[in-house]
Amino acid sequence: MPRHFFLGANHRPAPQRTPRLASLSLFETPPPASVNYHAAIDLTDRDALGNDAMGNCVPCAALRGVQLRRATLWGDAWQPSRDLAVGLYQDWTGYPASGDRGTDTVDACTRRTQKGIRLSDDLLDIGPWFVLNPHNIDHVKIAIQKARAVEFTLALPMSAQDVSRPWDVVPGSPRDGNHRVVSGRYDDEFLWLITWGFEQRIAWPSYLAWVLAADVVLSLECLPSWADRATMEAAMEAVS
Repeated sequence: MPRHFFLGANHRPAPQRTPRLASLSLFETPPPASVNYHAAIDLTDRDALGNDAMGNCVPCAALRGVQLRRATLWGDAWQPSRDLAVGLYQDWTGYPASGDRGTDTVDACTRRTQKGIRLSDDLLDIGPWFVLNPHNIDHVKIAIQKARAVEFTLALPMSAQDVSRPWDVVPGSPRDGNHRVVSGRYDDEFLWLITWGFEQRIAWPSYLAWVLAADVVLSLECLPSWADRATMEAAMEAVS
């Protein structure tokens, strides 16, 4: 019997005060033809982190992004757990008392900039939030290359729950709900996503038809070499 997966991203545009990744002058050099940071992490257990039981895709994408950054920048084997993903969903939304209504993406990114994500008793992942133009494919590719992980909000039809084939747009297909995913991989044909514990691929034309937003949230704990700490802290102040 196929598994059932949940959507759960409540999308709204980022506030104007949110720093733009383009302000950091990262887009002056064309992107590499392909990047694959997914090879650095283990997805063989296909752990949906609770997103096969509730609409906690926004916390799941955030935690997979942390995993990608730590693995590629530090060679760290840290990986998220279902309990952590569900705990974030509870903290960010009030679930289950509030109902299983999904997560506001702006609220989630703001909380991560202001309070961070507690990975363990002695590990806090906190850093700046940047937005980028999701329809500029070169910028998306460069952001993945530079930041290791980019989170996307997509408007999906329910047929996208079939993870046995690449996601593609069927003319006239409805948009049944919004979903949050993360990517650290692309090539000329596809953007490769991590969702529901799977690696899923989406052709670039389908991505352009479905994408609503693209966000980068970094960590002061493990910044890429190009990220100046003072600039990152100023970006955090802008959101606060």
